[in-house]
Amino acid sequence: MSLIKRIAIVALVASLGQAMAQTTPAETTAKLKRAAEIQTQVSQLLVEMAALKDGLCPSFQQYLPKADSHYGQWVWDCQFSDGSLFYLVSDAAKHRLATVQVFYHPAGVDPKTRGMQATCNGLPAMRILDTRVWVLVGKLELRLEPRDKSLQNDAAMDALIKAFDLAGLAKL
Repeated sequence: MSLIKRIAIVALVASLGQAMAQTTPAETTAKLKRAAEIQTQVSQLLVEMAALKDGLCPSFQQYLPKADSHYGQWVWDCQFSDGSLFYLVSDAAKHRLATVQVFYHPAGVDPKTRGMQATCNGLPAMRILDTRVWVLVGKLELRLEPRDKSLQNDAAMDALIKAFDLAGLAKL
């Protein structure tokens, strides 16, 4: 194939692509309207998420370690992100001790499909030795990641998980 034919084919393909990409003014207007609608929906969802967080964090407080316990004296800063509760756990001096993420699975979870071969306080769990533990409590999944050296062992992580109201969480 000659160079001229190759150039002609490339030009033809490029012009077809441009023609397909061009839209009528009505189509462009419709796309702009839809983009504005989606932006409004996203804004409304963000407001709803903020309201949900403001109501959910205090109501979940009852399941955290009790205030008079060792773990309850820590600062449990609640955040709501990507459909889960996320706690930044610190001591009084604001040293980060751990993070705890709480996921709700409405349909429940089969521990085996999650790779949960271990246990934590008699509950299905998955562990990364002395660094993380994921625990299933009913329809909830607690993910504990210790940051402080004093919590970076399986016994300390088990004690922290045990400090939660596990019976209450299992009912959710």
